[in-house]
Amino acid sequence: MKKLFVSGMVAFSLIIGAAGVSAAEGQGIKVLVDDKALTFEVQPYLAEGNTLVQFRTAFEALGLKVDWDAGKQEVTGVNDKTNVKLVIGSTTAWVNGKEIQLEVAPVIKDNVTFIPLRFVGEASGREVSWDGLSQTVYIAKTDQQIKHVVQRQVDGSALEDVNAVLATIDPASPVYESTKAILTQTFALYDLAYDLKISDKVEVDKDNASVAFTQTTKKVKGPDFENTQVEAVALLKRINGEWKTSQTVINKIDYLKADQYKEETITLPTDEQSKILAVIERDRQLSEKEDFDSLTALYDSSYPDIAQKMIQGKQLAAVFELTFTNTSVKIIKATTNEAYVRVQSKISKVSGPDFRNFNSDDMTVLKKQTDGTWKISNGIPLSISFIE
Repeated sequence: MKKLFVSGMVAFSLIIGAAGVSAAEGQGIKVLVDDKALTFEVQPYLAEGNTLVQFRTAFEALGLKVDWDAGKQEVTGVNDKTNVKLVIGSTTAWVNGKEIQLEVAPVIKDNVTFIPLRFVGEASGREVSWDGLSQTVYIAKTDQQIKHVVQRQVDGSALEDVNAVLATIDPASPVYESTKAILTQTFALYDLAYDLKISDKVEVDKDNASVAFTQTTKKVKGPDFENTQVEAVALLKRINGEWKTSQTVINKIDYLKADQYKEETITLPTDEQSKILAVIERDRQLSEKEDFDSLTALYDSSYPDIAQKMIQGKQLAAVFELTFTNTSVKIIKATTNEAYVRVQSKISKVSGPDFRNFNSDDMTVLKKQTDGTWKISNGIPLSISFIE
């Protein structure tokens, strides 16, 4: 039955896996180029949905040498690969001699020359994204844009800002609505701390991309919560020119508990050890047979939420037929009345809807009964690794 509990937790984790900064009232537009914040003497502003900025600061940040021809009212930015020319009041611009139409023309406002930032950023070979919640323009190469989206998800979670997280997710994703509901509930119950490490390797294929990351989540305050370190891959799509996550594929969940259970010398008589191991095997067999009446008899009444977990196990069994293979079973510490058994196993689907086979590593705690038998009193997950 313990295996069915783990399978149920995995299903829930996959739902969750499918997570900017909120704008302060009155805060101005921020511009970041390659993760460096730009400082403007005059604040950028929005016009017809476009961000306009002082031309010199923007050009220099993008590695372009600046030239201003007052007579022709022309702004030019040049480096060894790019030649950009704009004319004040004109929606026609030139990139390496090729004519380009702008959505909004450069202007002179209060004796300051402003240019459309998105056009210049893209002309420099970078991508431009806009975070409306934090009023931030982010200009960077494609790989960095993709990593930035994943970082924004975790930043939004750290701030408990549901809208900030959702702003990074494709609204057409099947997990969009469920993610909204889960985050709303989670943020109401917990204060959590996050640590994120994103791989430097980003895979891009036209408008689809993927990047691996490792996220550690720990409880700061709230009811019972499983701290985790998750290894996953974020799948992204480019939608209307900007990257959004469409799915998160979890590869491993580490519950950060393995170090708490060190192997000790076992002095328990061999016949008692055999009884314990027999219960572990019986649990595996009955879980596979979906014999819940017999399974219930293996569990001590002190097992946390045993009645609810039996119901969950039955619900899972109604959908899937699974096989459970124990690859390693070892008693790591024991007294005359309690034993800890580390069980490593493989859970595979025989029939049912989509299900990712996985390896589980967990600690099964058994308590000796007054009649001399052993029953399972707790199950402690250590890690789950999905099988490709």
